[in-house]
Amino acid sequence: ADSDEFQRLKEAAEALASETPESHIGPALDQLQGVTQGNTWTGRDLRVEYNRLFLGPTRPLCHPYDSVYDMDREEADQGTVMGPSASFFQNALAVENLEIDLGRAELYDHVAIELEFMYFLLSKAIEGDGEVKTEYQAKAKSVLKQHLVKWLPAFGELVAEKSSHPLYQKLGQLLTAFM
Repeated sequence: ADSDEFQRLKEAAEALASETPESHIGPALDQLQGVTQGNTWTGRDLRVEYNRLFLGPTRPLCHPYDSVYDMDREEADQGTVMGPSASFFQNALAVENLEIDLGRAELYDHVAIELEFMYFLLSKAIEGDGEVKTEYQAKAKSVLKQHLVKWLPAFGELVAEKSSHPLYQKLGQLLTAFM
């Protein structure tokens, strides 16, 4: 990311921090910016680490699916994919007439899909007024409380711990700080 993007993120983080003084987002952004400046990583380096963390070839080190972290499920289903959160996001995307186009098949409760959906909800809330604004704020708050805060802090910590790549380590720390 370029310095303008980091500056905008930093300003947003400072605005958030003024509402939640215990926020660690600003320092996490500083650390992320620090590891991205002057890096010599290749796309291959990032793909190899992505595959190692999230895909395998054996059991992934960090499952990127909400369902895996859902401990409210039946004991036999805990730690598996395709849980209630996958169904929830599949339905939520359908209600909003949204389709997934990642260039590959992916489960509906993948971290990228959940975060993109939250972005969509917040964008609608910001752009809307009156009832539309209130409706999308309520939807965003519900997704945050019922899904994102329940698993993303643990996921971010796991990524930071298991990654051997500084970018993924800092992204994991940022995700945890943001949640």
